[in-house]
Amino acid sequence: MSVWDHPDLRVGGEFIKLDNVGDTAAGVIQVIRPHKFDDGSVAPQILLVTDQGEERTLTAGQIRLKTELASQRPEAGDHIRVTLTQIEQRAGGKSLKHFAVEVQRGVGQPPQVAPPQQYAPQGFGQYTPPPAPGYPAPAQQYAPAAPPAQPYGVPQVPAGYQAPPAQQVPQGYAQQPPAQQQQYAPPAPAAPVQQAPAQPAAPAGAPALTPEQQAAMAALTPEQRAALGWA
Repeated sequence: MSVWDHPDLRVGGEFIKLDNVGDTAAGVIQVIRPHKFDDGSVAPQILLVTDQGEERTLTAGQIRLKTELASQRPEAGDHIRVTLTQIEQRAGGKSLKHFAVEVQRGVGQPPQVAPPQQYAPQGFGQYTPPPAPGYPAPAQQYAPAAPPAQPYGVPQVPAGYQAPPAQQVPQGYAQQPPAQQQQYAPPAPAAPVQQAPAQPAAPAGAPALTPEQQAAMAALTPEQRAALGWA
């Protein structure tokens, strides 16, 4: 929006004066803005296009007209008719004007101002502002349609398909039981060492015996060895 489109900078043409009873001003409101007088008071000021097609300005400085406008609260685009109905004379040579205000909502369309462009990053999720009234909608951007979702189904077995034969277990095969846990066994005690029997002592002067003789002598009882003189 340009700075020259601001309502405070709009020029509404000649001012409307309602001095005599029956004077009327009627037209479509273009802008309503506050107007500040030299004494600091503020009154609504209406810029309108009259029914005759002229741009005029109406300043509601009179208290009764200001009260009527505040009660009906017209907006831009409404058709308004203001009529001076009575001039009441007051003491001290003062007068009070009475007005009749008629408002028809949205009868006319004031000039539309294009809204300022809003920046948005390019790409996915780009924001497109809505078109202003009286302006064509922006062209739709092309976006490829998403492919249709594939319905999930059970895969079909092709015709003529044969499942492989199950593995045959050979006859006589017996499943081996799992290895049992080794149990602890204490070591066997050592066998006692047998000492060889003592060789009998030969008497003095006896000849030396052969191994066979010694074995035969060892097999005799002590009594038999003693009878032979062997200890």
